[in-house]
Parts: sequence; C-alpha cells; structure tokens
Amino acid sequence: MKGQISALTFDFFQTLAHHGTGRGRGLEVVDYLQGHGLTHSPWRHAVLYDVFELHLERYPLHGSDADRRRYRVELADRLFGCLGVTAPDGAAHEHADALWTLLGPSSLSVYPETRAVLGELSRAGFAMAVVSNWHHGLAHFAHEMGIGSFFDHVVASAEVDSFKPDGVIFAEAQRLLGVEPSRILHIGDQLVDDVQGGRSAGVQVLLVDREGQAGDPDVPTVRDLTGVLGVLGLG
Repeated sequence: MKGQISALTFDFFQTLAHHGTGRGRGLEVVDYLQGHGLTHSPWRHAVLYDVFELHLERYPLHGSDADRRRYRVELADRLFGCLGVTAPDGAAHEHADALWTLLGPSSLSVYPETRAVLGELSRAGFAMAVVSNWHHGLAHFAHEMGIGSFFDHVVASAEVDSFKPDGVIFAEAQRLLGVEPSRILHIGDQLVDDVQGGRSAGVQVLLVDREGQAGDPDVPTVRDLTGVLGVLGLG
C-alpha cells in the first residue's frame, strides 16, 4: 500500500475517540435526569441529532464564556423539549452546565495514540478528513478535543444527509479532498459502515479492530491507529 495512498479518511467514534465512561451519552443523560427527579420520554439516539441540529452554525467556538454559557442553556432547553422533560421554570438554566458535560466534547476522549499518529501522518504529507456518522458540529468537537487541526475536512453524516455505508458521504469527502478514490485509504472500526461502505465507494480500507474480534482474513486489519503507520510504511 505504500506509495499508492495520498489521502486518508477516518471514522470518528471508536476509531479516533471513544466515550469517556464507555456507557454512551444517552445513558449518562438518562441517569442524570432520573437522578434529579426529572421525568422524560424514552431516550432515542435521534435525540442527539435533534439537539445538535444547530451546533455547527450556532455554537460560539471562539466566543466569550458568556456566549458559550448562553449556548449551553439553549442546548439544555432543546434537550428538554426533545425528551418532553417535566421541569419547573428555569430548569434548563440550572442544569445546562452539567448536561453539556455529559453531551459535549468533554464527554469523549481520544485514544492514547490518536494525536501522535495524526501528527506523524500530517508531517508525512497526507491530506486527511473525518468521515463519520455523526450529528451536526463534529468539526467543533474535533477542534475542542485537540485534533481538529490535523484534518483538512470534517464530513458528518447529518450535514450531508448521507450515512455510511451509503456512498454519498464518501463521495463528498473525495470531492473535498480532490483525490481519486483509489488513492484514498479509509480507516474505521465497522465492517459494514467502513469496510463495505468504503469498498463500494472505490476507496481502499483498513479496519481498526481494538478487541481482535473481526476474524475476516479478507479485511486488512490493525489493532490500533499505530498500525496505520506500519501499513503506510512509516512505522
């Protein structure tokens, strides 16, 4: 594969980063609401997409502390509306900071090797993008998690209305990168979304199998992101 690849695309969740507690944002939010006696409708994964629908355009990434505080209150209010939370007036304001901790970028952690590997790949001259099934505002998350500067583009499914393994999201990344599909290596942790989806889109693929459970000899596999360097002749 060395010499054949000029651009890299990465899945985000469980490839570059993981949930800090391993339980997921939904479970953490439900536990919090119940712990504070706030009744609500059942959690749905789509709630994340609804709550963060305006994140890319409204979040004050470089704003003041007051601007960010106002946004956190708006987000808590949207969450309460999406979940039908029964709460007294002012509850969104009261719980905004805690809910942001459970939902925002600080709820996630990059894997130990992520920054070092991305830095090495960047120095080697690879164009890089994130291609992920994620809600609006993933670029802001990446920035606040300290990895946004490594990427030329961040393509989130909610922003292009296409979810892996659909080829449209891969095609958008290819368009932005300006690289032929055959010269792109997509790196992700899902056999369907990343491997099958990537192959259908004409890109080369690499599976990150941190638990060593993939068991498919036809899929090129590494145990963590450090293995990407070896595959590309940098290790």
